[in-house]
Formats: sequence, structure tokens, C-alpha cells
Amino acid sequence: PAGQTATTFNVTYGSVTVDTTATITATLGSTSKTCTLTVRAITLVSLTISPTTVRGGNGKMPFLLCTISAPSSSPVTITLTYSASTLFTLPRTTIVIPAGQTVSALTAMPTRFQTSNKSCTITATLGSSNASATILITP
Repeated sequence: PAGQTATTFNVTYGSVTVDTTATITATLGSTSKTCTLTVRAITLVSLTISPTTVRGGNGKMPFLLCTISAPSSSPVTITLTYSASTLFTLPRTTIVIPAGQTVSALTAMPTRFQTSNKSCTITATLGSSNASATILITP
């Protein structure tokens, strides 16, 4: 409108796997002004296992809790890897964090009987970010 010296507008963006910068340019006549907008990638903040020590084969099942940096407009899938499948079994190798949320849990990790203390590190990966948690299985 006439006499107005500023305005606002909405910018629509999607999820990105790496931080992404865009340049916004406004032009009036022969004068242009620019600014940058950075859309930050959602990253993995933490992977927590609870409890961190369990007796193998006793029926007590630890769970994983996975946290991301910000809610997403679509579900976020995190990949899980671990080194010692002889200690326990993950019911699946992914955790899905629902759209609009920042945390999700994976439960029912039955452990196997052990004759000595054994530890295992579980790693969660989202894009280029990862987080780890270690569990100790005792006899």
C-alpha cells in the first residue's frame, strides 16, 4: 500500500538433511536488498537406554529413547546399529519419531543369558548426526 515502508511475508520450507541457506532478494526499481535464510537440518540429540545394566535372560527388557533437535512436519526415521546381537535382539532397526514430535521410544529388547559381563553399544544415525548408548548385560 501507498506510504508503507515495510511488509512481512511467509516463507514455506521443507525438511533438509543438511543445513541449507537460501538468499532472498527484494527489488524496487533499480534498488535490491538481500538477506539469507538458513533452514537447519534436524539432528539427533541423544540416545538413552534404560536401564543401562540388566541381568541377561531375566525377562526385564530395557528400552531406548531417541531425541531429535526439533519437530518435523513429517515422520523422522532413525537407523539403529549395534555390535553384539548375541546379547539381545532389537525388535527393529529403526525408530520413527512421528511428525510434530521430538522423542520416540523403542521397547521390548529381550536379553539373553550371559556367563560373564558383556557390554554393547547401540548407535542411532540420522543423516550425518549420530548418538550412542551402552548397555551392560550381567550373568
